[in-house]
Amino acid sequence: MELKDKNLTVVFTVNDKAAFDEVFKQMQPHMKYADGEKWAITAWSRDHEIHRLGLIEEAAEIGDCQLIQDIIGLINVSDYKTLDDVRNRKAAAVLCA
Repeated sequence: MELKDKNLTVVFTVNDKAAFDEVFKQMQPHMKYADGEKWAITAWSRDHEIHRLGLIEEAAEIGDCQLIQDIIGLINVSDYKTLDDVRNRKAAAVLCA
């Protein structure tokens, strides 16, 4: 694989946590600063940040800055498949407040 940059983004979908635990244990020693290292895992998230980025891009295309802020603040972003899901979450929060 040819890298275009120094960074590579990988998304793991974990359907079996117990099976992934062994892989995660093998990854942990590589989670460190990249200074002086040939390679390192320098960032990770427990959420689906590529999906979040996609939602942000959609909101940017329609020029909805407030929706972008709402998406940035989401926890468990995978629960929100569309921009309407994000809007409905916000509307439900207002109703419950």
